[in-house]
Amino acid sequence: MRRLLLVRHGNTFEDGAPVVRVGSRTDLPLTAKGLAQAATFAAAVRAAGLAVGPFLAGPLARTRMFVTHGFGFEPRLDDRLREIDYGSWEGRTDADIALTAGADTLEAWNRRCVWPEGQGWSPDPGTLEAGAATLVRELAAGDARLVPVLCSSQGILRYFAKLDATWFAAAAADGKLGVATGSCCGIVVDGASVRVAFWNRKPDAATLRDF
Repeated sequence: MRRLLLVRHGNTFEDGAPVVRVGSRTDLPLTAKGLAQAATFAAAVRAAGLAVGPFLAGPLARTRMFVTHGFGFEPRLDDRLREIDYGSWEGRTDADIALTAGADTLEAWNRRCVWPEGQGWSPDPGTLEAGAATLVRELAAGDARLVPVLCSSQGILRYFAKLDATWFAAAAADGKLGVATGSCCGIVVDGASVRVAFWNRKPDAATLRDF
């Protein structure tokens, strides 16, 4: 059995600034709040007494900085954790996207992970699912005494949740697939089985200790 700890990077927009959709083409750094979220996550991991490693992140600044600021060293970069290219949605607010792509299309993605057709997104969902599955299999073969930490965006993290089909279907039906900035998720790999242990939790020692 292997436990994996997933975390969404911290804030990239200052308080009060317009929030737009950013993916793999927009390489924003963490804000001061985002750096504080990284420190909070790392402190919770240490307080829980978890033996963590390896540390993996997508190649963009916000995911690299989250690990580096929290734990003091550079993560191993893995392109399977690269954020989605949001095509025509990139750099636009949700209100603007709803006017052109349709509010139902926007809600379907935000709440249920339904891929919007014709919006120029890449890579395709099959590639994202395969990337998550192969990365999980590779990490599951490592030292079970260690808990790998993977930092990416919430869009990518959803494809790890998809590996637990039963949990994913229920969460999608309830619109509970989102992951807040700086929040974490835990999955357990046991042979060919993948189970979501917890999802979208603010990092605290109690949650991580019980994982």
